[in-house]
Amino acid sequence: MMRRWGSWLIVIGVVIIIIVSGVTAQRYLDRSSGELTEQLEKVGRALDEENWEKGRNAFVVFEKSWDRTRLKWALFTDHLELDNLEMKLARLREHLHTKDKVNGRADYGEALMLLKHIPERARLTLSNIF
Repeated sequence: MMRRWGSWLIVIGVVIIIIVSGVTAQRYLDRSSGELTEQLEKVGRALDEENWEKGRNAFVVFEKSWDRTRLKWALFTDHLELDNLEMKLARLREHLHTKDKVNGRADYGEALMLLKHIPERARLTLSNIF
């Protein structure tokens, strides 16, 4: 009888650990996505103003944060999504250097959408399961 209860306690313990770690990971993704989005929006405002120096400086700050964050995101998310975001950020960096507002805005918009989309895609919802 005691052996039976021990097995149930182990199963319940494992389930609780899985749920707590999932919630913690999702909260981290949401929080870090919000911080990165704020920083990237500064780049977008600089693009709108055609203030290239301000845009490059804001992008450097964003890139430092992104470099620290992407390693952690790789543990929780699809690497293809991260690769797509990396590609858009590389293009945005080049558009800032060449002072190309039109293409810069396009890649900025896509990068911003991906930053918001990745945590949503990692969220455990019925639509993501089925």
